[in-house]
Order: sequence, then structure tokens, then C-alpha cells
Amino acid sequence: MSVDTDVAMVRSLEGLTRDLLKAIEAAKPALERLEAADYAGAGWVRQQAVSDGTDPQTAGSLVSILDALEMFRDSRGEEAAWDYFFYVDFLANGLGEAAKTILDNDSQDDKNIKRVEAMRQFAATIAA
Repeated sequence: MSVDTDVAMVRSLEGLTRDLLKAIEAAKPALERLEAADYAGAGWVRQQAVSDGTDPQTAGSLVSILDALEMFRDSRGEEAAWDYFFYVDFLANGLGEAAKTILDNDSQDDKNIKRVEAMRQFAATIAA
């Protein structure tokens, strides 16, 4: 497959994930009623879908997946944009802390210095 086809396939997940989150939110009252009525499995489904699935702090939650898909879309395959969206926005680091994290990431110093400079330039375009 081509890169464009692969990107389109991954980007299509964003709408599906957003729709699933809306459907889970809409089903929440029904799950709560079923759980209160001791309907078998309702409590587990509520826990997995509502509590864990929509909690941005839970690894692999739909909210986390949606965040990743949004960053994927917004970065458009540009490493500097991805680094900014991930390290600065998503992890809520300042630009300096993001740069330190990238530089400490592995031993490819020259590559990481270039990544930090590119991220800094990208951040300047965001601020403008």
C-alpha cells in the first residue's frame, strides 16, 4: 500500500473513535440502570467502557487513542510537529523540558539536536 493510503486508513479511525465515545456516553445511563437491576455483565461493561475506556489517564483508553489520532492528523507526518504535540501539548511539558526529554531519549545526539531545533522552529510558528 502507499503511504497516502496508509495515512488515510489511520486518519479514518479518528471519526470512528469519536463516534464510539459519543455512543458510550449515550449508553451510560442505560448501563447504570442495568447494573442497578443486577443485569449480568452490566457492571463490567460499564467499568470497561465508561470508566476505563473514557479515562484519559488509562493507557489504551479510547480518549488516549483519540488524542493520539488527533496528534497524528495535526502533525501531518512532520516529526517536529509530532514532537511538539506529544511532548509539549500532550505531556504538558514546557518547551525546555520537551527538549531535554528528546535529548535524553537515546544516544543519537546529532539527530536529537536537529529534532529539538526543528521542534523549536515549529513552536515559533504556533506562537505566531
